[in-house]
Amino acid sequence: MTLQLERLDSLISPATRQNWRKLGILQNQNLDSRLSNLANLKNPQNHTQITKPKLTTRANKKLSCKNIIPTEYFCNAKNIALIERIVRFIIQKNYSTKNAIYSLALNLLKAKNLLRKAHIQAVLDTYKDFALDCVQDFQSGFECYDDLLDFSLPCDEVDLLGLIYQCLLLEGEKNISGAYYTPHAITREMTKGLDFGNGEIFLDPACGSGAFMLSLENAMPNQIFGIDNNPLAVFIAKINMLVKFSDMDFIPQIYCADFLDFEENLCSDKGVSECLNKSFDYICTNPPWGIYRAKNYRAKIYESKTYQKNQNGKKVQSKNTNPTQSIITSGERFSLFFVKSYAKLKPNGVMNFLLPNAMLNVKAHRDLREFILHNGALEQIKHYANVFSGVSTEFVSITHKKSIQSRADKVSQPNPKSQKCKIIKNNDEFVTPLSAFLQSQNHNFSALSGKDLEIIKKAKSIGKYDLNQSIWALGIVTGDNKNALHKERIQGSEKIYTGKEIAPYHLKQARNFILYDRAKFQQVAKDEYYRASEKLVYKFISSKLVFAYDESGALFLNSANILIPKIPNMSIKAALGFLNSELFAYLHSVLFGEIKVLKGNLAQLPFPKITSKQDSEICALVSKIISADSASEAILQDKIYEMYQISSDEQNHIKKVLSGKAN
Repeated sequence: MTLQLERLDSLISPATRQNWRKLGILQNQNLDSRLSNLANLKNPQNHTQITKPKLTTRANKKLSCKNIIPTEYFCNAKNIALIERIVRFIIQKNYSTKNAIYSLALNLLKAKNLLRKAHIQAVLDTYKDFALDCVQDFQSGFECYDDLLDFSLPCDEVDLLGLIYQCLLLEGEKNISGAYYTPHAITREMTKGLDFGNGEIFLDPACGSGAFMLSLENAMPNQIFGIDNNPLAVFIAKINMLVKFSDMDFIPQIYCADFLDFEENLCSDKGVSECLNKSFDYICTNPPWGIYRAKNYRAKIYESKTYQKNQNGKKVQSKNTNPTQSIITSGERFSLFFVKSYAKLKPNGVMNFLLPNAMLNVKAHRDLREFILHNGALEQIKHYANVFSGVSTEFVSITHKKSIQSRADKVSQPNPKSQKCKIIKNNDEFVTPLSAFLQSQNHNFSALSGKDLEIIKKAKSIGKYDLNQSIWALGIVTGDNKNALHKERIQGSEKIYTGKEIAPYHLKQARNFILYDRAKFQQVAKDEYYRASEKLVYKFISSKLVFAYDESGALFLNSANILIPKIPNMSIKAALGFLNSELFAYLHSVLFGEIKVLKGNLAQLPFPKITSKQDSEICALVSKIISADSASEAILQDKIYEMYQISSDEQNHIKKVLSGKAN
């Protein structure tokens, strides 16, 4: 079992491993075969559909055995059927991905009459006996499959080889490697307007098959550099550049290396050290993200360093006259890529990163937001909807400029309070002062207007208390809802509510029953919290705050959380009135903007100091609202607005923000 668990560590997260242990999955006799199936995700040669065991049906995309066609990456949708046919042929033949891509590359070059050019042959020759000691699949040279040379390939795809490579990758492989290639419409937009007229140079430090490099206009091959730690992606990127500049004689400056640890290169590509010791005018990329990080990436402290070889050929750190320091405590790879890329920029250089929307407001990414606010100038945040097949999240592009150098050869750091940032969302453009990002404890990048800042300032000045001293508890995690929950009452069972049954102020009818055996649950709070004489419960996943009152000692699943407020001179029902108010919904939305209602965010909401009389009045109104007196809700809203001195104009603005109609 020890060996099995060691293998398991490389395939699943520690949290998943702990949960499986508690649920008895790790004691299953079939664990070896399951681990074998999971390990296949890391073998690029194996693309046959794996029978999905119980483990792979769980919500862990690292274990997914699906091939997904990235329709967003096609230039011409009419090519989908042909690409599917090619991919199906490769899978049915059980061809290795490496050799299949190599064969299709020869096909492509031949079709474009490029195969016999000397510089292209020079690139291909390096792969005939290609060996990478630490990448098992590349220990032998490329092999050509003759039948793949006979396919008629479409000529209107910008990155045909990268597209086919994406189709061949299993979803789990993509999640493990972070290999989701950026659609061409986005790479063109993110590189639009870059000027190469004065010899400027460009770097993509996670180039994949070269999508950003292919989008560059007016750049020559000697101005373009790319790095990636996937040797097959580097090969594809080189072929793509040779095709893009088919009338020029050059060797692509694209290298197989780990950008974060380039002193430990994955291969002996010549020019890696020279490339990574350069400073660049432009750095654009979609860095790896959203995967379980390797241990050597966690809790890194990155300082801008340059390396050179001494007389004995040993790599040593050279003197750095312009250090850029940042502690990325999260260990998140896209944050480390951002910080290191900033260090590689020239003064006045510009970087543009495509990042998950979570970087704007998730607490774990505060380290990156602080770095951005205090190093250089944040120029633009642009929001994108779901752009990757199989990935249900939103994205933003972050455009950031390096501060100019002073005469003392030091980078002058701007004051966030005096800067402004353009934000583009839903085809709307507006400018937000960077001081707006300092309003929340975690420095969330919220899109705040001047009016928003005034309202927040008022609320914070009047708010004297918060929820930090309150009691918080999570709902029950059964670990197996299918068997733990019952649609009808059985002997010994009781009602249990989910987030779906939580409405403002009250609970809807419970739809499930459960046997309350605490020892069998994966996670459970103290019994006294569930059985409290009165408590508040709220939806954990919600676009707005929804709190309900419970005095029945009811149980709740983990889609609902429990709060017992402890605010001086304020009853639980009065606290409920504030938490369900328009003002608090607005503050939570503009300050945090998360679909998860998190304890840390709720704890920052400002509650006022109220008298016993005010508490009684609010409590009475809340009781009427719980009893379905809708007229009392409007009275309560007005009373809360009055307490915070919110004007009629500001109230209208709040209502527009909550309805999504604010400019």
